[in-house]
Amino acid sequence: MTVVERYGASPRPKWLCRCACGNLTVKDGSRLRQGNVKSCGCATRAMISAARRTHGMTGHRLDNIRRGMIARCHNPRSKDYKRYGARGIRVCQEWRDTPASFYDWARANGYAHDLSIDRIDASGGYNPDNCRWIPLSENVARARRAKRQNAA
Repeated sequence: MTVVERYGASPRPKWLCRCACGNLTVKDGSRLRQGNVKSCGCATRAMISAARRTHGMTGHRLDNIRRGMIARCHNPRSKDYKRYGARGIRVCQEWRDTPASFYDWARANGYAHDLSIDRIDASGGYNPDNCRWIPLSENVARARRAKRQNAA
């Protein structure tokens, strides 16, 4: 904050200040002297925005895929939990704790909008070594074959 000039004629001095971001703002003299004023408010807004920001992918298809994996493997109230989590299938800790690592893996390993995530070993969990991207039709066909083999 840089003081530009005195503002108004009140007995308690107010000062017109220029913030480091370039905005002009009026601040109370006593707060300036005490060092309580650091910005025009831009710093506070930036901190609040950063605190509210997650990974920036909310609503993206990859975020929905990741959330779906976590729900069916770790949430007993999920309708698909009995076929995943109850069988011991889990999402690796890295993908659960750090969404960006899943997004990075997906992009580096062939993610496309028309593909779905597939576990190479159906009894294994969701992790970088056991997952790949395949067409949904192929994923459904694999599931049907597995269901027929288990029924026989």
